[in-house]
Amino acid sequence: MSIMYLWVLLLFTLDGLSDVTGCTSRSEIKVFPIQCEGTAIGNFCAGKLGEPSTPTSFKAIPERQEVVEDDGHGNLHRLDGCVVKDWDTWQCYVDWHSVENEDGSSGRESVTQTMDRGSYTMSVASVGPADPSNTVYVPGWRWWWQNLTWKPEPESR
Repeated sequence: MSIMYLWVLLLFTLDGLSDVTGCTSRSEIKVFPIQCEGTAIGNFCAGKLGEPSTPTSFKAIPERQEVVEDDGHGNLHRLDGCVVKDWDTWQCYVDWHSVENEDGSSGRESVTQTMDRGSYTMSVASVGPADPSNTVYVPGWRWWWQNLTWKPEPESR
């Protein structure tokens, strides 16, 4: 068991304090998404935390009222409809648009992404059938622990 603790300590040390806190620089913040196996209410999971998703970084540029998202796979894109107060307080709104769900049904949704003093939330409003987002955003240390310990549930026959 002590080897596991040493491994976790080494992982945190090598990956850097920035990934634990989420602050990679004074103008960039990393968020840590985890799927909720239950109901996501804001950033609270009423159920069990599931599979960790790839962390995402946001860089806010107040002078240009712009936020750039790095999806963790090397893809950058600018968020639309942003109001930026400073590097850790901003809100971006994507107006109503059509979406197609995995089952082939379609609906309309709007998305609001908010960073409030370094705490990230994403709200989705929908009309018609829509797949609800069951993603919650947790502190870096919690994401790393979930990433180390999460195992998929065995499929029942």
